[in-house]
Amino acid sequence: PCVILTEVDFAAFDERIARKLFVGATRATMKLIIVASQRAARLSRTQYTEGAVSYLDVIDGERQVLSTQLQASHLQGTQAVATVNLIRALGGGWGDAPASGTAVGSAAPAAT
Repeated sequence: PCVILTEVDFAAFDERIARKLFVGATRATMKLIIVASQRAARLSRTQYTEGAVSYLDVIDGERQVLSTQLQASHLQGTQAVATVNLIRALGGGWGDAPASGTAVGSAAPAAT
């Protein structure tokens, strides 16, 4: 699909560009946290193999890896929503449909 730009809402643009930049920086940090938690989990497994720690430490390390990966996936979804909202703030949309006033990710009335 192509992005169509029409009128720019600069008030919404400023807020949304800042949110997108913040989320992007946070995702980069989250990648580092995931790598660090994976390294800690490997270390726990090695320590368990050598008899230095209990298996509970291994499980806790693996739980931390899964927790950070889950947070990263939520953050990726947030960045996708921020990108779409930024395109809408710039007056864009997809295809021939005009951009609606409802931001993506906001509550919309349920169809009855």
